[in-house]
Order: sequence, then structure tokens, then C-alpha cells
Amino acid sequence: MASRTKQCNQARYPSAQHSVPHDHRDWYAPDPRKSTGAMVVGVCAFSSSWRGWRLIPAKWRYLVPPASPHQGASATGNAHRPAFVARIETAIRNAYMEQAKTHSSLDKESMIEWANQELGREIKYEEIKNTDTSIVLEGIYEGDSVYLKSANQAAFFESHLTAYLSKNFPNTTVELLAVNHKSNWMVMKKLPGVLLRTTKSMKAYELMIRNYTILQRQVMPNVNEVLSLGVIDRRLPILWKEIDDNLELLCATGLDEEDTLKILSIKSELLSMCEEMVGVFPDTLEHGDLHSGNVFIEDNSFRFFDWGDASITHPFLSIRVFWNSLFELLEEDTDENWMRKISEFRPAYLDMWKDYAPISILKRQLLLAEQVGCVYRALSWHLYITPYRTNKEESFNKPAQWLKLLLDHRRLSKDVY
Repeated sequence: MASRTKQCNQARYPSAQHSVPHDHRDWYAPDPRKSTGAMVVGVCAFSSSWRGWRLIPAKWRYLVPPASPHQGASATGNAHRPAFVARIETAIRNAYMEQAKTHSSLDKESMIEWANQELGREIKYEEIKNTDTSIVLEGIYEGDSVYLKSANQAAFFESHLTAYLSKNFPNTTVELLAVNHKSNWMVMKKLPGVLLRTTKSMKAYELMIRNYTILQRQVMPNVNEVLSLGVIDRRLPILWKEIDDNLELLCATGLDEEDTLKILSIKSELLSMCEEMVGVFPDTLEHGDLHSGNVFIEDNSFRFFDWGDASITHPFLSIRVFWNSLFELLEEDTDENWMRKISEFRPAYLDMWKDYAPISILKRQLLLAEQVGCVYRALSWHLYITPYRTNKEESFNKPAQWLKLLLDHRRLSKDVY
């Protein structure tokens, strides 16, 4: 039987569904990436001090409406949950039904028309993916496959970032034949090689993380330029604030009472971890979803794609998602075997950073990042992905899954070093 950790480790794919009440309230949800903070609007949400209800300014990603009188604990599907958790969860569910200003770029027919104009010929395309987050189509151009991609507003910078990486760091990502930044459309050449996850090779996985680290280090001097493309700024002081403002709300996406109390009991510890991580490394580009299905390998050369979850932050925050991919290398997928595999990978990864700090500090930074990385990914879903979906219920509980992974990781990581 697969381990609980592996069951929770479905970091990118739908799992247990939450039913979202469909009372479709039109709550205004400003885009925090563009918000000036000039508009101050407030609604009710439970405060981080746990002393009552407070107003939330418009700098939050979305506004949280008060719960309806008829929506209590029973609306959550768990009558045993404490009332305050039920109120928060109801508020989040209602907020997720806000009127979305998204998906204008997810217009398949217009994208095909644009691509055919750019390529100078009529091409028939096969639909590879069509969701509320992105559309991917495959066609044949000059005897080989090409791919059209359109991403929703959550990844509005993806075409800019992909074009930047393709131009400035050749052979590290996809090669573009055409790009429409206004609509966030790309025509991409077929990547050479195979998906990393098909190799089942520990050596290939080690080489991949080394190559990714090289790319991160190359980007470090250009952080401001990358931020100017629209890539999200989630450097540690900002991440600290995200945790401080949202941890209670993350718990309300599916944790039971016991796990909620466990997470809230370590809030100050998580904030201290963020503070301790500051200053050891320069900030850099972080992929956001660095699993083995987002990497192609050919002759020990690696190309990274699907940059829609990227941000600028601490380089080690990429590693927690990558650790999930190590389950693919196990003959028997138990939590213990997974942790042993992680322990095998840590030295090779830290060796790439040994010029920045003594090994004791590097080990400490990695252990902190493995924990903070779980909350970081939970926040990614809560703040930067789900609010832009039309199928919000499909990923509503992703933050809770990542918080469970944090609790599991803390339990399994005792006495690692």
C-alpha cells in the first residue's frame, strides 16, 4: 500500500474533492500583483491573533465575505470541526466564488488563428490539455511537432519568462517559434529527449538538480530584470508576511481540528525559520513546480518548462516539490524509504552551494527550506493559483494537503542529521 505521504504528494493533480457552495456572490478580487494598496476595503476574517474578527485590506489577494447565517459546521461536511474553523472555511469557499477576471487568454480558436498567421500556414491541432488553467495543442510544422500553449491569468507572466530564459539561457527551456505576450500564447518546438520521470535513473535525477542549480545561480545577478517581467516577488520577508496573514486560512481548507492546532502551534517557529533563512544566499528564480514531469532530458542535458508557478525567492524552496519525485525511484514506496532516498540526494545538492557557507549552515538551510517549502507551496495554491480558476473546488484543499505533508515531514525528519 502506498504511504500516506505519497498519497498526499499529489502536488499537481486533483485528489479528494470539496463541494463548494454555489451561491455565486460577486465579491471584488483585486490582483495583488498590480494592487497599489490605495483602495482600502475590508471584510470579516479571523485575525492571526485569534482574538476576534478584523478588517482585511485590499492588498489581500481576494476579499473574504462574511459567512451566511445558514452555513455553519454542517456546511463543511464535518460536524466535529470547531465553529471558528467552520466559519473561516465557509468564508474562503464563498470568496472562491468571486467573479473572476480570468481566462480571457484561454481562447483556443483565436490562439489557433494567431499561430497559423505567425507560422504562415494552416495547421491542424490535436488537443493535449484543456483545463481552466491552460490549453495545450499539438500540431505538425515542417515535419515535426509544435505545441501551442495558453495559460490563464495566474500565470500571466509565463510567456515573458519563457522567452527571457530561452533567449538568455539557451537550451535550458523550450524554444519558441512565436509568442504573443498580450494574450500569453506561445508556439513551442518539440523538446528533444524524454521526460525525466521515464528514466527512473538516480543518476539522471542527480544531474537534473545540479543543472537546475546552475540555472538558478546564473539568474541571480538578473533578479530585478526577471521581476520586471511580472514574475512574482516572494522573497523571504514577503513570504513571512504571507504566512503570518494566511496560515489560519490555509488550515481551513481541509485540516481536521487536531492537525489545525498542530500547525497553528508552530506558526511562530515557521516565521522564525523564514528569518533564519535570510541572507545566506542571493534570491533567485524558483520554478514553483519542479517535479520530474516538467523536465526533459537528452544526453545529460536538461530543459525545464511550465514556468507558470515561478517566483523570485530563496533558491532552496524548489527542493521540496522535487523531493516528491523521488518516490518514482523507490522499489517499495514507503515513507521511510523515501526519506532515505532524500538523505542520499542531500549531499549532492548541497555540494553545488558549498562556496556560499560552511556545510553545517547549508544543512540547516536545507532542513528549514524543506519545512517552509511545504507552507510556501500551500500558499501558492491559496494565493496564486486557485483564485484564478473557474473550477476552484478542484484545488480548494491543496493547501491542507501541503500542511499535512509538513506535519509528516517533521515527524519523519527527526534526527536526520
